[in-house]
Amino acid sequence: MKMTGGTKVRKGKIRRLFLLFPILGFLYGCQGGPSLPSASPNQAFFVRIDKETKNAKLRVINGKGEEAYFAEAGDMLFASVVADNGYVLEHFLLNGIPFEGSSFLMPEEDVTIGASLRYVTNAISLDSFEHGEIKTDKKEAAYGDSIAITVIPEEGYYCEANSLKINDHSIYRSPIYEETTFSFLMPSVAITIRANFLEGGLE
Repeated sequence: MKMTGGTKVRKGKIRRLFLLFPILGFLYGCQGGPSLPSASPNQAFFVRIDKETKNAKLRVINGKGEEAYFAEAGDMLFASVVADNGYVLEHFLLNGIPFEGSSFLMPEEDVTIGASLRYVTNAISLDSFEHGEIKTDKKEAAYGDSIAITVIPEEGYYCEANSLKINDHSIYRSPIYEETTFSFLMPSVAITIRANFLEGGLE
């Protein structure tokens, strides 16, 4: 019986000690004792598209190929642009500051991505023709613009098949016997239109 009673006393003391540990720890912390470091997650910053950018659609892509609306500092991001017809990219802007290429490391702040673009047109030249005439509705145009071209053979002549060319690339396979108008899309370079008119015609 004594042993049992002694065991109960020791267990009671142990319980009281366990109850004291949290209290002592709290008091020690209040008195300026060392505290355990707390783990804080990496901060994410916003990625925005400059609403003032015109004539283009901008996107920012992360390393997973997904559109990025926010990112952590140090993340590699990629800017992309789809420019309207006639516009070409000069450079991207990060918070209003130009940067080379299309990739950048996310800084420790929110960012706004913009782009500087310029409008480019190229000349449309006509070669000299005999026994026929060619007209276009524009003398210069931007990449992707629709150009109307009219071929007018002289009476008794026709435009030879595959001879109507833009920079040596044929744009009309069939012979043209009478005034004909069609359209093509302006390439990204200046062009010269050539054709060959031969004697003959519709019977």
